[in-house]
Amino acid sequence: MSQSDDGLRPPVLSRNASPTERDAVHSSDNRHMELELARLRIRELEIQLELQKLSEAKAKRNNQDECDSHTQLQSDPADSKSIAFALERRLELPKRELQRFSGNPKDYWAFMKAFSSTIEDRTRDDEARLGYLIQYCDGEAKRRIEHCTVLRPNEGYGLAKEILRKRFGQNYMVARAFIDDLITGPTIKDGDSSALSDLAQQLTVCEVTLREMDYSSDLNSQHTIQTIVRRLPSRLRFKWAKAFANIRREDREPEVTDLTAFIEARVDSLCSDYGELALSPASEEQARKRSPPSGQIHGRNIHSTQTLAPRTGIDPRCGVCGEAHYPDQCAQFIAVIRKTSRNRNAP
Repeated sequence: MSQSDDGLRPPVLSRNASPTERDAVHSSDNRHMELELARLRIRELEIQLELQKLSEAKAKRNNQDECDSHTQLQSDPADSKSIAFALERRLELPKRELQRFSGNPKDYWAFMKAFSSTIEDRTRDDEARLGYLIQYCDGEAKRRIEHCTVLRPNEGYGLAKEILRKRFGQNYMVARAFIDDLITGPTIKDGDSSALSDLAQQLTVCEVTLREMDYSSDLNSQHTIQTIVRRLPSRLRFKWAKAFANIRREDREPEVTDLTAFIEARVDSLCSDYGELALSPASEEQARKRSPPSGQIHGRNIHSTQTLAPRTGIDPRCGVCGEAHYPDQCAQFIAVIRKTSRNRNAP
């Protein structure tokens, strides 16, 4: 014990201490208490100073972090501007509408992908997810999953998604739905660029969807491609036969992508100025005027054992190429006659 501490201790009174001594002791006790209070106040001030220093240090670190962040943004203004621009544009974008799902397998994958990005990724509440999933389904799809609300939210939402997948989204169902639409459509008329464009779009959507599903084998089968080709105009079928032969020379089988590119090229030619000119009624009339008269090619009479069809009000149908004209106006028929005539006149 140090001497200073001994001096702070109050003296011990004896039993025979006089009143004067007792007053002196009480006075010493009061001084001792005052000293203790002073020491406590000093300690309190020291603690307050330490807390203040810690607070200032924390504020300084926060300010330094903000300065570093600001400096980083200033050092790379392109990134900060791009982020600000992206946020601004996103706020300006209109609210995205989610396409409804009625149970068509062709729409399953597109719907589920859109639902995931629009609803599922924006909330962790499975009860809300299930409610939105039921809300955006119609018809049979909705009836299949409505009962899932009686389950716990996480179980109900998972079950609803699994029901939709099993009932409408299995790979073979989606592939069959796409292929059926392609092979059961009507035959396209010659020169109908709109119908050809729709067919090319169908082929593209089908090919992309089935490729993502890793289920393109059925679409690329020769039976499927041949059935689709039967829907093309006869003139276009002849051209595809030539393209098919060229592809086979490359030691490979034609795929749907080849047929799609072939049809798109035909659509581009029909939609061009020259394509419209070739399909105009005036061009057809001029072609008929330039065609040689019945039974005569370049001034030579061609004797045929078949009587030519009389010109009537009924639309003609060529037996050679199947187009809407008389056989003696058929370019293929005329070419055959010319070749035969040259062979006969050859020495």
